[in-house]
Amino acid sequence: MNVLEVDDLSGGYSATPVLRGLTFSIPEGGVVALLGPNGAGKTTTLRALTGGLKRTSGRMSFGGEDLASIRPEGAARLGIAHVPEGRGTLADLTVEENLRVGGYLLGRGTALTEKLDVCFGYFPILHERRKQKAGHLSGGEQQMLAISRALMLQPRLMLLDEPSLGLAPKITQRLFETLGVINKEQETAMLLVEQNASLALDLASRAFVLESGSVVLGGDASDIRDDEELRRAYLGY
Repeated sequence: MNVLEVDDLSGGYSATPVLRGLTFSIPEGGVVALLGPNGAGKTTTLRALTGGLKRTSGRMSFGGEDLASIRPEGAARLGIAHVPEGRGTLADLTVEENLRVGGYLLGRGTALTEKLDVCFGYFPILHERRKQKAGHLSGGEQQMLAISRALMLQPRLMLLDEPSLGLAPKITQRLFETLGVINKEQETAMLLVEQNASLALDLASRAFVLESGSVVLGGDASDIRDDEELRRAYLGY
């Protein structure tokens, strides 16, 4: 069963389309990577799924719900959490306050406390920093906070836009390992936009390569990762 289905999606920010007939799906609890060069339409795809793109055609369906007229708050209520490029943490709030903002749909009871504990379990450094302002965290810690804040929504689908951007290789490796654990333990489906294609293909079960807003290659992530000719032709490594 697919949690997300996108069929013949086209659209952009003006009369000129960025996405052109985009078609892909994400199975329940699966991890799918969107790869391709800058300007291929990867971030625009994520925005379309959360109501950030007004000019669209085609079909987007999440758990059977039509996303054609969705707004960001509606996407959150359906169970779609977006971790944007640049992290988007609230710099003047503490780590814990950021997480409580992320869990606003849970109210103030036991569910919120339990979810805080889950996030601190995945990222213990955030528990140590919970009273510290988010703007004072390192880049890696801010990315952990952004992911945890999204996790507070108890999402069925997490959209991750360039989670490795600006991070040291060791921090990136640890972060991706934790994303893999979250996927398995929480059964959270993930749509991953990532320039580090090697890491993305290791985490994902399926992958789609975009060029000029269209899918030019799609299949099992392991097949793409293991095919040197395909990697060189489409991913440049």
